[in-house]
Amino acid sequence: MRCWITVPLLLLAALACGRLVAGDPSQDGGIQGTVRDNAGVPVSNAKVTLNSGSAPISPGHGMTSANGRYEIRPLLPGAYVVCVEAGGYEPSQRNGVVVNADAVTVADFTLAPAATSSTKGGSSSAESVVSACSEGFNDDSEMKAAEFTGSVDPGGYSASAATQTKSSLLEGAANLRNQATWTAHDESSVAPSDLIVSSTLRETQLKRLEEADPKGFKANHELGGVYFDAGMSASAIPFLETARRANSADYDNDYTLARAYWESQKLQDARGLIVEMMALHDTAELHNLLAQIEGSQGNRSVALKEYERAFQMEPVEENRYDLGLELLLEGDIASAAKLFKEGVTRNPQSAKSWIGLGIALYSGGHSEDAVSAFLSAIDLHPGDPRPYLFLGKAYNISNIATALVSTRMNQWIQLEPGNAQAYYYYALSLCRGNRDAGLDQDMGRIELLFKESARLDPSFPFAHLQLGNLYFGEDRILEAIAEYQDAVRLKPELAEAHYHLGQAFLRTDRKELGQQQMAIFKQLREKQSALAQQVEGRQFAESIRVRGHTKLVPP
Repeated sequence: MRCWITVPLLLLAALACGRLVAGDPSQDGGIQGTVRDNAGVPVSNAKVTLNSGSAPISPGHGMTSANGRYEIRPLLPGAYVVCVEAGGYEPSQRNGVVVNADAVTVADFTLAPAATSSTKGGSSSAESVVSACSEGFNDDSEMKAAEFTGSVDPGGYSASAATQTKSSLLEGAANLRNQATWTAHDESSVAPSDLIVSSTLRETQLKRLEEADPKGFKANHELGGVYFDAGMSASAIPFLETARRANSADYDNDYTLARAYWESQKLQDARGLIVEMMALHDTAELHNLLAQIEGSQGNRSVALKEYERAFQMEPVEENRYDLGLELLLEGDIASAAKLFKEGVTRNPQSAKSWIGLGIALYSGGHSEDAVSAFLSAIDLHPGDPRPYLFLGKAYNISNIATALVSTRMNQWIQLEPGNAQAYYYYALSLCRGNRDAGLDQDMGRIELLFKESARLDPSFPFAHLQLGNLYFGEDRILEAIAEYQDAVRLKPELAEAHYHLGQAFLRTDRKELGQQQMAIFKQLREKQSALAQQVEGRQFAESIRVRGHTKLVPP
């Protein structure tokens, strides 16, 4: 028999599963006790796991000392579930262990010998290293739609890890909005260098035409299109405006100019041109573009109506995706899920619809189904690296255990060998997959993956956080301290990094430094909780409507 506990982790105080030790007695409450066998002999190296019941955080687990003692603090007031495991003994679980502020609750345990084992003492090596594979900042799989109303920028504070991961998934989904066609990156037969040469030659030819007729329509229209297609919207505008003065009735030129205004943040110019065009050409793409502009200005109800109008006029994949995403951002998860389900039913080959469905399922608390949806998106275009990040984020908070995910994460590394997040999520998937399957952890391989992630992106704090957790779980405390310090340096508001750094300092008898870190942790936790109550999800929604290359960060 094993004592399985599903732990809902909250980002703001999520505590990765390292060995926990006594902290400052003035820090909230705590739980302590002694673990013995039936003969009263202390059991050392027993694993003590805490799960939050009514308490707002989930603190992870600790190990008993040589005399069978354990003490875990600081803990927020609330009710906890305490589970004790040790090799050769039956696990023991106690529900409703109440922790009060500024008090330590005693919870002693007596373990009975396991029926199928005569081994006595500490836990097996496989069990003792599981704690190093902690998704300490990951999401609660038991999500509620209302949680999104408390979300904020995923680079900063959030109400919970579930909210943060949900927001970062939506951020990635928003980046797909302007990609009308989903094609695998490796399907193009034209090398990038050939495209650059072709574009340069075309630009040179058009400039000669424009010099010959500086006020003419053709050269200015096409030259503006070359700059626009190259992502140089601001450079495109003067040529497109000149073309419009030469021919104000050309729809394609005006539409490209409206998009160039939008991408250059000339919103009033973009809105005015679109309204003028709608008087003559009431098209779905104009309603879609106007929706993006209105959304960026916080006009949410207007944006939703424009997306709905675009989809009614042309119920194509792009408009379905945009409307579904807007519904998700507005918190109408049921309508978004229905819309995307209709999309994959009508067109099972639509990867974007599978992505949208996955996010809707995740937001509605169906993380296992979300993982399956993201797997479907990947299988449609295995050579496209974009869906893999969605899968990595969702898998780490789901209850699903499948080797397929680790296989896909390894596939992601092959596609993008320079992507730090690919190595990071592959390492986490190995931790999760092996743990759930009851297999031994290949800690050497996992360590190398986290190290490579940190090397590829020196600004990525989470790889250092997980390396610290790994080292802490293997009693490599000084190495853990160095990694936690790197995580804190890179992301000073990362509360759990301060917590673990404090615990590591306390393990090395540097009490003052440990207490300083615990104080910072407590301040951050309180500040983040207050901010989460003030900031609504729509503020985040407004921030991701702008087209561009938004940097994704892990939940």
